[in-house]
Amino acid sequence: MLALNKLEGNLFFNLFVSTLFEFVGNFLSIVLIKYFNIKRVILCNLTIIGISYMSLLFVSSSPGENEEGSSPLMVFFQLLPILISKGTHETMWNLLIEFQRHILDIEFH
Repeated sequence: MLALNKLEGNLFFNLFVSTLFEFVGNFLSIVLIKYFNIKRVILCNLTIIGISYMSLLFVSSSPGENEEGSSPLMVFFQLLPILISKGTHETMWNLLIEFQRHILDIEFH
């Protein structure tokens, strides 16, 4: 959320797309829990989160040099690390809650 207000383009559209990726991440977590090894999925998910967060260091969020602003493609590239991290972050919460059932007895939840 902190980076969304620094991006170019329409703030409301950026927020809509970000929320859409959260929804996709939550839906994807159901599929991942059902069909894949949860430990491996958590490891891959943490790796993707780390790479997307680190890539934010290399993505410029400052306005373009031209007077018209950046193209929609440039806005997409600025949003991409945020979208990836939001989708995987939302997936991660559900995976950790599910994994909790495997490592703790139910009375400790």
